[in-house]
Amino acid sequence: MRCTNGHENADGVRFCGTCGASVSSGGSAPAPQGATASVSGGPNFQSLKGDLLQQLSRHRHSGYPTTLQSTMAMVSGALFAFAILVFSLDAIGNSDSDNPYTAGVIWTILGCIAAYAVVKFVSEDLVVGATTAFIPLSIITSFLLFGSQLEEGKTGMALIVAGLFSLAAWFFPILRGRPALLATSLFTTGLGLLVVMVQSSIVDSVECGFYDECSVFDDPTAVLTATSEKSATLMLILGIVLLAVAWVLDRRDWPQLGRTFIGVGIVFEIIGAFGVYESSSDKTAGSILLVLAGALLVAVAVRQSRKSSLIIGGLGAAIGIAAFLVTITEDNEDVTLFAILMIAVAVGIGYVALKKSQKITASILQRS
Repeated sequence: MRCTNGHENADGVRFCGTCGASVSSGGSAPAPQGATASVSGGPNFQSLKGDLLQQLSRHRHSGYPTTLQSTMAMVSGALFAFAILVFSLDAIGNSDSDNPYTAGVIWTILGCIAAYAVVKFVSEDLVVGATTAFIPLSIITSFLLFGSQLEEGKTGMALIVAGLFSLAAWFFPILRGRPALLATSLFTTGLGLLVVMVQSSIVDSVECGFYDECSVFDDPTAVLTATSEKSATLMLILGIVLLAVAWVLDRRDWPQLGRTFIGVGIVFEIIGAFGVYESSSDKTAGSILLVLAGALLVAVAVRQSRKSSLIIGGLGAAIGIAAFLVTITEDNEDVTLFAILMIAVAVGIGYVALKKSQKITASILQRS
């Protein structure tokens, strides 16, 4: 079945998987009643979705090129965001209002509007710089909106709102389809959800004397450290979910989109691994999750020959195996048992590498 733009699709689908247009057996779909009014009145959700799919399909295999122009635009955007941040902090410091963060929000919102206006009215070639400026400015806007909560160490809702800002920018025109916006949305929204789930534990651990300050503004490292420790297992699980989504996207021939999920998934796995290491609780579950995440990352990387992901996944699995063996042998003062188990696992993996790795690779590639 073909869509209105001529793309071939499987039988039974309603919208094109490439551009999002309507699909019918006759090659073109009749406009439903009221569709003309909808189009003339402005873009609806389906048209926005179709435009997004069309934008993504242009770079579904090759990605966006990195050139001297894009690099210079990125530097320009970063400097602009830093300047707006200086104005915002100065406005907060000089404000006599009961809520001084309002003055800072005004400056960051103006900065976001300026980033959009540059792309729309000056040149679309500056989209990299505008995206670079928009990401930190939108995150700072969200944090300032929840300034009073952040003073108490509560960061969950601010992170979720920041993720929604980035997702909206990724979906709607002007900055539509930029991978950095999707990556920011996945990371901040996912981290915000995890923080909300363990918010009380984070605040209690900070207030109980483990750290000198609770406010994110006074000591952000304290709250971030407490967050990684209290939600380490959840971070590992979320990283596995993101890697699984990347696997599905690869199977559907969206490798560049899958790469974004892989990158964010790796970040969650790394933070979760450090959190498990720093935590005083039982590390058995965390080490097993780290092994699973490493193995899944290797499987995803094999499909598209992602060399960096293969190495990171292999190292992650190795660290997880070592952590698991340390956990189950920590009550034994003699290191002999740990060393023997490590050698046995090393020999087993080496045997699989020699005898089974090609069959495993072929099996993974066949599952498309």
